[in-house]
Amino acid sequence: MAYAVLSYLFWIIKLAINSKSAIRETDRIAGVYLLFGQVIAFLIPLSAAIAIFIFEKNLPLNYIAPITVVLPVASLVGIILGNLRNTQLKLVQTEKMASLGHLIAGVAHEINNPTTFIYSNLSILREYVSYIKNVTKPDAPKFKNEISSKEVLTDLSLLIDNVSEGATQIKNIVTDLRRFGHSQDDVITKVDIKAGIESTLNLLQHEIKEGIAVHLDVDQNIFVTGNSGQLNQVWMNLFTNAIHGMDKKGHLWIIGYEDAKKVYIKIRDDGKGISKDTMNHIFEPFFTTKPEGQGTGLGLSICQQIIHRWKGEIIINSEQEAGTTVQVIFPKTN
Repeated sequence: MAYAVLSYLFWIIKLAINSKSAIRETDRIAGVYLLFGQVIAFLIPLSAAIAIFIFEKNLPLNYIAPITVVLPVASLVGIILGNLRNTQLKLVQTEKMASLGHLIAGVAHEINNPTTFIYSNLSILREYVSYIKNVTKPDAPKFKNEISSKEVLTDLSLLIDNVSEGATQIKNIVTDLRRFGHSQDDVITKVDIKAGIESTLNLLQHEIKEGIAVHLDVDQNIFVTGNSGQLNQVWMNLFTNAIHGMDKKGHLWIIGYEDAKKVYIKIRDDGKGISKDTMNHIFEPFFTTKPEGQGTGLGLSICQQIIHRWKGEIIINSEQEAGTTVQVIFPKTN
């Protein structure tokens, strides 16, 4: 009797600790219902034992027998509700990404209008400067009594070049944003791997510190069948993880090539790597090693789902203090 009581108490305490410290929402909900079932399964036999041994009352066996189904039922309910909650959170994330795609498309459209205006006026401005150069007299008065007309025209040409370079950068960013935001699930095309990777790297320039060197070696004209926005989301997550793992200094190698049947993309960094214990959980939803509020733990899980959707696979190898290598493999598009 004492052994049974101690066993029940041990499992109740164990389930209480596990349900409280569970990382995944699924495990937490399942743990709570298992704990509930275990408590009921403990209290009813305990009450029966007290009635029999202390108050010397005889209880029919059919009063006690139903308790045998409490724990299995509680376990089943916990698992079902946990999976439902997990599905709900995934749907929320999907809706969030769809909203983000629409937002990006709208912002890109708004930015594109003034950029087009700048571009259309730059060519005319260059023509005007060329005309002014031809008609300006060598002995024209200095601008503000400091700069000669020749120096003014030289500076003006440089200013136009700078404006043109800035407008080009804005145009490239808008193009990259549109490509990244084009994530509707029903749009299936031949996706240019190198173009998607370059676009993602452009959007991550603010994340790539001065101490990080990016080595890009992706063959031209490599295509896979999929959705460009979703695949760009994969590159965004994988590159961001690599950048954060290097802690402001290191090398990031991105290699892409194909053979007769498959397309290979390898992403390698020389950062701090991943521990063996963490490697066992990296694809679990909501698992993260980042401080609270800095990561959802959904990045690699979503990457895996997207890659599997397009018949690919993802392989991650890592050692602490030795860097991480991620290999993504897709069927070749004919």
